[in-house]
Amino acid sequence: MQPKRFLKKLILSIVLVSCSGFILLFTIITVVVTQDEMQKISYMQSQTGGSGAAGTGGMDIVAVAQQEYANKEENRGGYKYKNWYGMNADWCAMFVSWCADQCGYIEQGIIPKTASVYGFYSHYKNIGRFHYKEEAYNPKPGDIIIYGTSTHTGLVVGYDAETDIVTTIEGNTGQSSTTPFHLGSEVNQRNYAKSNPRITGFCSPEYPAGNTGAGPMGEGERIVVPSGLGSVHTYMGWQMITSPTSLQYKLRQEAGMNFDAEGFGRIGDRYVIACTTTFGGIGDYVDFYKENGQVLKCIIGDIKNQNDPGCNKWGHLNGTCIIEFVVDKNTWYPRHPNPGTTSCHPEWRSNITMAVNRGNFWG
Repeated sequence: MQPKRFLKKLILSIVLVSCSGFILLFTIITVVVTQDEMQKISYMQSQTGGSGAAGTGGMDIVAVAQQEYANKEENRGGYKYKNWYGMNADWCAMFVSWCADQCGYIEQGIIPKTASVYGFYSHYKNIGRFHYKEEAYNPKPGDIIIYGTSTHTGLVVGYDAETDIVTTIEGNTGQSSTTPFHLGSEVNQRNYAKSNPRITGFCSPEYPAGNTGAGPMGEGERIVVPSGLGSVHTYMGWQMITSPTSLQYKLRQEAGMNFDAEGFGRIGDRYVIACTTTFGGIGDYVDFYKENGQVLKCIIGDIKNQNDPGCNKWGHLNGTCIIEFVVDKNTWYPRHPNPGTTSCHPEWRSNITMAVNRGNFWG
């Protein structure tokens, strides 16, 4: 079903913008056009199976921000976000607002539409959902980070409590050779100590609650993983699948038993893994989102036995190990460092916050 055509809406507003130390007063006419509304609905339908009713905590907006970061070169200068807002100026707050709009959060009143950093700060402070960095508060994915009270902003995509490092994705940052700066600035991912003197605190929008692992996911569905799980990874040899009547065997036969240069099993651009049926079945494409901003694109090639000692619906080691990589037995056995350790992708040693089903090998 095609989305309904939306009427153009004219909104006359006076906006006080403050980013990167500059204060500008603008009188603007913002035109929200049909194309943008259709893009927003298309995004929401693709993420929620067509219902347009997302319910995954702050991870929906994180997924939008990560996609924009992946396309940072084509988003240089922030013209997409500026055109959407109707203003050619510093665009860090516009970026956050645009991401919120893609999830329907502006319409739902969860995040305000603003081009002002101070607009976020004052709104959440007034409703009691702003946390100063000195508080005993751990930033959550989807929080809006505030630098100063009107200097700069972005979205929190992860927080490592052990190292006290906050990972963000921000607009209007990075390298720019233009004058003014915002004409050539970028979407970038950043890591900061929570104690960084630039950081004032965190806005905590009241997002809808998410799926908490009730059962297998359908395409487009998401599961929010409880805090503290998924940082440990193990491995198994792909050659250990030997039953010709199993789906595991069928998948390998049809896709081919292919390994990358490191010996990881691959189908297309995805890692072959084993996990519990909480995340889907054989052949399901699943993206796992980590606290540090990493996204592991996987395909389920085997199912973990939840009757094993210490295995629950999330995985082995009481859920600490969600992903078991399927690898080349000939090169990884009898001994190889586990993925996520110092000598094998240490960047993967971060908790998993969310899993998203992206369809199935067999369609």
